[in-house]
Amino acid sequence: MTEPSPEKPFDPFAMWREAVSKFESQANSSLNSAMGSEEFAQFMGKATGLSLGLQNAVNDLMGRYLKALNLPSREDINALGERLQGIEDTLARLADTQERLERRSASGAEVTTLRPAKTRQPPTPAGGQ
Repeated sequence: MTEPSPEKPFDPFAMWREAVSKFESQANSSLNSAMGSEEFAQFMGKATGLSLGLQNAVNDLMGRYLKALNLPSREDINALGERLQGIEDTLARLADTQERLERRSASGAEVTTLRPAKTRQPPTPAGGQ
């Protein structure tokens, strides 16, 4: 056993870290060469296809199960949430409009009906007149 020097204190885990580092380096090089092979690519393609097929089958089965129980699916809940958000947005716009009209009325200004801006131009007559 070596005595710790004042410049470098004794580290009992230094050998462990070095061994782990060498193992990681060798494992990385081995796995990188294996992953670069055509066989590995084919295997991963098949595994991914199988996983996606299984996921689609489970989703389809779950959808039929929920329908049989008369329960909403995730798509149903999402569609309902989007519709509810649209209703809330419309209500917020209506509340803003009502507040503006009430402020105008309270200030004594004449309340007029809000109309969309006229942005369309009448068609020009044939002949450019």
